[in-house]
Amino acid sequence: MPRLGLRLRLLFILSTCLWLTVSCRSPQIGEEIAITIKADGTTHEINLSAGSTVTQALQSAGIVLGDFDRTEPPFYAILSNGDNITLTRVVELFETEQVVRPFERQIVRNETLPEGETRLVQAGLNGLEEITYRRILEDDVEISKSAIKTVVLIDTLPEIVMVGA
Repeated sequence: MPRLGLRLRLLFILSTCLWLTVSCRSPQIGEEIAITIKADGTTHEINLSAGSTVTQALQSAGIVLGDFDRTEPPFYAILSNGDNITLTRVVELFETEQVVRPFERQIVRNETLPEGETRLVQAGLNGLEEITYRRILEDDVEISKSAIKTVVLIDTLPEIVMVGA
């Protein structure tokens, strides 16, 4: 009787290994799969070897990738027959802009001046700042813009007016 139990366990293990081998088989070399790629406003239909990745499919289609481009599914994904790849072009831009900052007016009351009389103590001067922006574009549509650096080129100088009280 113990020999029968051992044979059944052995048979179970062998059948499990066979099932795993059949169900987890990798794509066969030589098989071709059809893939659709949507990139740069066009659609590409290509055939390539089973087991290829998204990166290999894009290379087969002659599509050159930028540093920040992304795909759905990801670049490393292994493709199956009928899969669709969508390429999103991502561009990072840096722009600078100069902005004039208006001066403020300060009024100082002085009891030694006659009431209603005014005197300019200091002329005002507008300031100038240079702002650097980082812009992110996806397929030529701006998705973010943020200031990353501000440099004061000219400080503002307030206008000071003395008014008699």
